[in-house]
Amino acid sequence: MTPVWDAAAAEWVAGQLGYDRPFTSCRSMAVIHSGRIVAGVVFHDWNPEAGVIELSAAATDPRWMTRKVINEVFGYAFGLLGCQMAVARTEASNSTVRKLWRGLGAQETIIPRLFGRAKNGAILTLTDDKFRTSKFYQET
Repeated sequence: MTPVWDAAAAEWVAGQLGYDRPFTSCRSMAVIHSGRIVAGVVFHDWNPEAGVIELSAAATDPRWMTRKVINEVFGYAFGLLGCQMAVARTEASNSTVRKLWRGLGAQETIIPRLFGRAKNGAILTLTDDKFRTSKFYQET
């Protein structure tokens, strides 16, 4: 699994998530395996004053999130951008994403109707401090 910074990954992620609209004002990374995209991460809604950025991701291969990829993703958010928090939103029914973020040390808040009248959502927040004390952090 090789992370590659690629603007086209934002379109790929939007398509995988079923979005009718593109991501704008973003940066994106593709994860390549055997010459094809198996995952993508989009960094968007950057708020430099608060030091917060939102991440959206999609994958077709459950093995995509290696330690190398995790450190590339959060190295960008917490290292290069200097964010103090990364945020993700997902449907509350998406136990895979919720488990992944909680495994990284994220806090979770369930928001009723966040994804529509009958779809509750989860907001997952991961601080730079919490990530740097996690078992996944590797200093570069």
